[in-house]
Amino acid sequence: PVLLELRNPKGQLVHSETRKRSRNGFYCFKLDTEQDCLTGNWNAVIKVGGATFEKVLKVETIMPNRLKIALDFGTDETGLAGDLITGRLSSTWLHGAVAGGLKADVKLKLFSRKTVFAGYEGYSFDDPARVYEPESHDIFEGTLDEKGTAEIKARISARNVSPGALTANFSTRVFEPGGAYSVDQFNLPYHPYDRYIGISVPRSDRNMNRLLTDTTHTVRIAALTPEGRPVKEGRVEIELYKINWRWWWQRGEESLATYLG
Repeated sequence: PVLLELRNPKGQLVHSETRKRSRNGFYCFKLDTEQDCLTGNWNAVIKVGGATFEKVLKVETIMPNRLKIALDFGTDETGLAGDLITGRLSSTWLHGAVAGGLKADVKLKLFSRKTVFAGYEGYSFDDPARVYEPESHDIFEGTLDEKGTAEIKARISARNVSPGALTANFSTRVFEPGGAYSVDQFNLPYHPYDRYIGISVPRSDRNMNRLLTDTTHTVRIAALTPEGRPVKEGRVEIELYKINWRWWWQRGEESLATYLG
């Protein structure tokens, strides 16, 4: 038999259940809590013979938003560009009243995304040699005015070098006088560069992503703005490297070969 004991954060035994039969080797225990139960770390204890196993269960109260939050940067789906952005934060109570004089903050998280432009689906605009580490910025902390609004001006230039475009995630909190807060999140594309260079390499071999030798290939280059418009002027430098690589072994230091299988 398998014994289950469920205890609340005060260590009080709330539920006890014993099962003597399993299904395909699994013992299933279905647990629930009352709506007015204590929140915090509950403890589930499983006893099998002389062995004891414990698992901490998080029981929390989820509070719905009581405030409506809007963060407007005056941009379209092409996203943000440049290192300086300006926006407007506004908030109202769900019943329509102005949420004036409330404290608020806005946090920004940047993480990598694939750089794509409409009409250039066959081009690659990302640098495969770079790996971007996500980063966070605090871009606003203050109090809404009597109309429930605040102006936001922040520099969000990425500290890490990006292989291409980024996704900017904005997390906004507006605090009620009692300390509870409502949260709103949304994403926008963010362009850390004022232009992108894309390359389209043909695939001469249908079965492999490779170019065959002893033939001529046409490689296309595109230079675009963050809005996806062609750049009329500019100079592009292209270098071609020959790399020796074997899928099953490689030569390391002191001319030693290492098997990769």
